[in-house]
Amino acid sequence: MPTKQPRGQELTLEQHIANQALHQRRLRIEHVNSSVKRCRVVKDRIRLWKAGVRDVVMEICCALHNFRVCPTFYTWRFEQGFASHDAHGGRCVP
Repeated sequence: MPTKQPRGQELTLEQHIANQALHQRRLRIEHVNSSVKRCRVVKDRIRLWKAGVRDVVMEICCALHNFRVCPTFYTWRFEQGFASHDAHGGRCVP
């Protein structure tokens, strides 16, 4: 949670910087969530009752989001035979 400004006082520089960093992370997460929800199956109520099906649907939608964000990275990994799994820390590397 962000640090709240005390009544009649200012936040310290460290608290202000920490609040800005938290804001940037939360904003990025919200943008990713909205991008994943472009898949209608995530927005609508999933009526599949078997165990694990909902998790698989969410994983597929997240994979589609990742591919939409950076398709060249996944093409590159496919050509490399997935030998360098997470060698670049998830960055988009052509």
